[in-house]
Amino acid sequence: MSTFDFEVLEYDPTLGAAAQRVGVSNFSLSEKRLIISTVRSILAGRGTWAVRHYLAASVIPTLHFFVDRARAPDFCVAGVNVFQLRDFSLTSRIGELAQGISYAYWAFHRRSFVTDFVDWSKTVHPYVPLPTRPDYVVSPHGASYLMAVEAKGTVSHSPKDQMRKALRQAKGTAHHPALSNAFGTVVTFEAQVSHPARIHIQDPESGGNATMRDRWEVFRRSFASFYEMAGDFDKAARCRGEEGSPRDQRSDFVRLSLLAALGLEHAEFTVNPVVERAVFEFSAFEEGGWQETLGGWKQDRLTDTRLDFPDGTCIKVGDTEITENA
Repeated sequence: MSTFDFEVLEYDPTLGAAAQRVGVSNFSLSEKRLIISTVRSILAGRGTWAVRHYLAASVIPTLHFFVDRARAPDFCVAGVNVFQLRDFSLTSRIGELAQGISYAYWAFHRRSFVTDFVDWSKTVHPYVPLPTRPDYVVSPHGASYLMAVEAKGTVSHSPKDQMRKALRQAKGTAHHPALSNAFGTVVTFEAQVSHPARIHIQDPESGGNATMRDRWEVFRRSFASFYEMAGDFDKAARCRGEEGSPRDQRSDFVRLSLLAALGLEHAEFTVNPVVERAVFEFSAFEEGGWQETLGGWKQDRLTDTRLDFPDGTCIKVGDTEITENA
C-alpha cells in the first residue's frame, strides 16, 4: 500500500484555459482512500446499478496496471503499460482515475458532499435546460451554495486542451438557478516522461442561489454511493428518491462481486447516526445539528484498519487489507 502526494495548481478564473497560476498547494491521499474515492465516483454516476458495480470492481486492477508504485509518494503512471492500450481504452481508464482523484479532492480534502449533477438537476429542477452536463454537483460542508464540477484527465503534461473542454462544460451551467460556482478540474498524468500527476483547478464564476431543498438533495444523494458500495440497495435507492431497489437473481452476486474485488466482503460500513437521520429526514437536515458531528480529513496510516471520512461515513476492515484479494 502506498500514499500519494498531489500538487494542486489553481488558476485565475477570468482568463479562460490559458489563465495564470494564482495558488499552489498539496493534497495527500492514501491508496486505500483513492480506491474508495474512485469506487464512489463510479457509483455516483449514471447508468444501471449493475453496470456501476461491474465498473467499480475494476478499480484495483486498473490501479495495479497504471501506477508505478516504486515512484510513491509521487503518483506516476507506468507509461510502458498505459501506451499498450487502444485509444478508447486509454481515454476511459485515464478518465476514471482522474474522476476518482477529483472526487477525493472535492469530497474529502475540500470537505464537500458530491453527487451526479444530471440526476440531481433533473430531479430537483426538471424544467431547467441543461446545455452542458458536468460530472458533479458539490455542496461544501457548512456552506449555503452549490457548485458544478467537470473532471477530466490527460496523459499530456499540459492541462490546456482538457481544461478548455472542462470549462465549456462548467460554464454551460452559468444560468442554473441553484448554482453559484462551476469548476474545471484536470488531472495531468504526463505519461511520456513519467512526471508526477498534478491536479489543476479553475473556477469561472456563476450566480445562482441554492435553496435548502437543493442542498438537501445533493447531501442525501452523496451518500447513495456509500450505501451502494456497502450493498445496501434499499438505502441507496432512498437517497436518490427512488421507490425500490433492484432485486433480481443477479443482485446478491453483483453486490458480493464488488465487495470481494475490493477485499471488503467482511468489512463493516457505518454512517454517523446523527448524519444518517439528516440523510433520510429533511426536517433533521434543516435543524443543522448534524453538521457538528462531521469529521476532518484524517490521513490514515497504511496499517490502519478503520477508515473514517469527513462526511460521517466509516469502513472498518478488521485485519483485512483492502487490496489483498485484488
